[in-house]
Amino acid sequence: NSPLLISVLLRQVDSAKALVTAGASVHIMNHEKVTPWKAASDNKDKQMMELLKEAGARPRKFLGIF
Repeated sequence: NSPLLISVLLRQVDSAKALVTAGASVHIMNHEKVTPWKAASDNKDKQMMELLKEAGARPRKFLGIF
């Protein structure tokens, strides 16, 4: 898992924000094809979802819906 995905899974918004600001990709997937957005969505973490969206996450892109 990437540092950003770990931050999302642990609901560490400040860490996730720092990683995004430093250039972490919001689109990277782990070996199970889980993205930070998917993890935040599964956790129903609206604050994290907003952060990821502002950073350019496109959740529908990964569902094949454009």
